[in-house]
Amino acid sequence: GAYIHNWRGGHNRIVNVLFIHDSGISGYAMLGLKGVITSTTDIIHVTIADPISNSNAAIRVFTGTVYITNTIVASRSIGIERFDGSVHADYDLFYHNGSNLLGTVSAGTHNQTGNPRFVSPASENYHLQAGSAAINNGTNAGITRDHDGTIRPQAGLFDIGAYEWVFPFSIDLPLALKNF
Repeated sequence: GAYIHNWRGGHNRIVNVLFIHDSGISGYAMLGLKGVITSTTDIIHVTIADPISNSNAAIRVFTGTVYITNTIVASRSIGIERFDGSVHADYDLFYHNGSNLLGTVSAGTHNQTGNPRFVSPASENYHLQAGSAAINNGTNAGITRDHDGTIRPQAGLFDIGAYEWVFPFSIDLPLALKNF
């Protein structure tokens, strides 16, 4: 997990990060901010997920200003929990959570619920598959590479989460053509 405790204020960025099997400090995957009211944290193109339902919150915010964009939160009891401060969430994907938002969260109109269709959570592969609700549903947040270094966007629009979906460019030719 991640814990940001910024006593001096300032600007923090968490970009293209994958949080899995997290229980973090006090049970959450990521604490948005604790310390100074004037601190700002951007959480962009992050995937927080588990192969089975996790009984902890994914993100808890105690103070400061937190912007959450193009982020997947899946299989948590609570997606984003605000105790204090200011939380703005838009272009995020929620799936199989007990509650997506708890506390006063400024949620944009582009948040959605849907299956991210991870390749294989059981083997810790959180890349996207065809048909994922995350594909082409993000926004340009100024991030041009994903967690693997793949260029964003791949299919014209930005994907939500740490990984950009890459169309598999394989062609299945008839056996007769393969033998030429």
